[in-house]
Amino acid sequence: MVIAGLWFSGAAGCDGGTGPGTGGAGGEGGSGGSTMTEPRCSGTAEPCVGRSSFNCDGLLGCNEDGACLGEAAACESILEEVSCAQQYGCVWTPSKAKCEGAPAACGGFMKVDLCAAQSGCTWQSGVCGGYPYPCEQLTNEGLCYGQPGCDWQ
Repeated sequence: MVIAGLWFSGAAGCDGGTGPGTGGAGGEGGSGGSTMTEPRCSGTAEPCVGRSSFNCDGLLGCNEDGACLGEAAACESILEEVSCAQQYGCVWTPSKAKCEGAPAACGGFMKVDLCAAQSGCTWQSGVCGGYPYPCEQLTNEGLCYGQPGCDWQ
């Protein structure tokens, strides 16, 4: 897996291998072995938006390029076919002469022009934006602990 330009393979187990350790099967009257699980990164990474510039750049997936903020206008509130077609996530239904669907959330737009095209959204430069890498994708203990909201267990 490649994260931030670095290559990571699975975390090594206690024996230096990458698979879980297992005990042997018991014979007649014996008992089976136990299974150990390797540590892994879990949790929910905290969002990028709202972080200070000091706490932004070091987080995987976050950047200071800006963020798309606001609340996208509901499809049902759009009364014209052309405007409906321009709202990501919305579809004009001719038989009902109505705009329907679920508008794409403002936070999902990573570019100024796409953000500006979504009614209800505005681009704010110089704030922390982006999407943090999910904890489950961080296979290294150091990266896991460096991502707020993640825990190595």
